[in-house]
Amino acid sequence: MSDKDLSFATEDRPHKPVLLREVLESLAPRDGEIMVDGTFGAGGYSRAILDSANCELYGIDRDPTAVATGKQLEAEYDGRFHMVEGCFGDMGSLIPEAGPEQVDGIVLDIGVSSMQLDQA
Repeated sequence: MSDKDLSFATEDRPHKPVLLREVLESLAPRDGEIMVDGTFGAGGYSRAILDSANCELYGIDRDPTAVATGKQLEAEYDGRFHMVEGCFGDMGSLIPEAGPEQVDGIVLDIGVSSMQLDQA
């Protein structure tokens, strides 16, 4: 995967996920797997995962702006992406309630959200 393929920051997508290459290499999503992006945010990791394999992904976030972005992604990925409103700390109950009993991989981007600092 080239650096060009990992360039997600655009005018309509203000956040460029850090360590994206490393996350994709470690997670190594494959067709048919079920993944979780526990800190969905602007959806950078989710998009990259969904673009790298024909997998299904559940994005979790409690920020209303992130949830709205996730709802748009649901239409874009036609049944492969599912937005779950809530806190990643509750994924043990949120994900089974949304459907899957187990998943193949989880990504968490734990840290300060520059987007939330920019837009309180």
